[in-house]
Amino acid sequence: MGNSYKRYIWMLLIALLLGGCTFNENGSSGRDRNLSYNETISFIVCSNNYDFVKMLQLGAGKAAEELWLNVEFMTPSGENDISEQIAMVEEAINKKVAAIILAPVNQTALTEVVEKAVDAGIPVVTINSRVDSDKPYSHIGSDNGRAGAAAANYMADWIGKSGKVALFDFDTGKTYESSREKGFREEIAKYPGLEIRNPSDRNRLDALQGLLSPNREMKGILAINDMSTTLAAVAVHEKGLQNQVMVVGFGSSKEHITFLEQGIIKGLVVQNYFKMGYLGVKKAVDAVNGEELEKYIYTEFTLVTKDNINTEENQVLFYPFGK
Repeated sequence: MGNSYKRYIWMLLIALLLGGCTFNENGSSGRDRNLSYNETISFIVCSNNYDFVKMLQLGAGKAAEELWLNVEFMTPSGENDISEQIAMVEEAINKKVAAIILAPVNQTALTEVVEKAVDAGIPVVTINSRVDSDKPYSHIGSDNGRAGAAAANYMADWIGKSGKVALFDFDTGKTYESSREKGFREEIAKYPGLEIRNPSDRNRLDALQGLLSPNREMKGILAINDMSTTLAAVAVHEKGLQNQVMVVGFGSSKEHITFLEQGIIKGLVVQNYFKMGYLGVKKAVDAVNGEELEKYIYTEFTLVTKDNINTEENQVLFYPFGK
């Protein structure tokens, strides 16, 4: 497994000790946690090809710095590789790490190994996407049902509350996607003039092209995740339909920002991935120290448009440490 994935290890305690640190009167260092310096928290993500994963890592790194912790980042070498991510969790179990923070590739496939970790006495905190089990100590992420509903209302207002709209989901298999879709569908159903037109194979690229054919008279497309948002924006742009078809998507990559500024994407639902990563580490430490955690911790999301993208609060979502 050594060459099959990238590792990023925060060895901040050692660095701080070498650089000198202050001690309290009782002789202990200033850290307020009980993990020993040689313990490690494994932070296992789904892929290293998405900007949101890098933001998760930045948030986790900030928490690790504050708490003087060793956080080992583990990333599958393949794109959303289920078997490799399972093997990473197995490795963390065998190494007897202090805790595991997991952004699961698939909600079902990772369930068994997550339960195995908890049964072995290792606290597991999931972030962004859940698994099909109540054994994780906590889940940290957006309320994706509400996010889908917010996207629906924004789209309805933009297109005049009438016409055909569609969902596009290229990369399925995560709990947050089904929650977003459910929230979107339920909210769109409140508008009698709106009709959701969706092929059963909505995750295919040819289905996207079909949605954009002239006879479909499509007015809006909700792209349910990062990859879907990019593909929908590219397709609409290539067909010159940015003034006829409204694209609302989920994501915060540089590509998405450019499409938004160009008016190709009309709205982006942006989640606070930095905060997810930050809280993931904090709550994992709390779990190790025996504190009871909330089962679900919801982080905020923001609907970013061309008009509000440059506000200070929205810029922080894209650039937490500044441009």
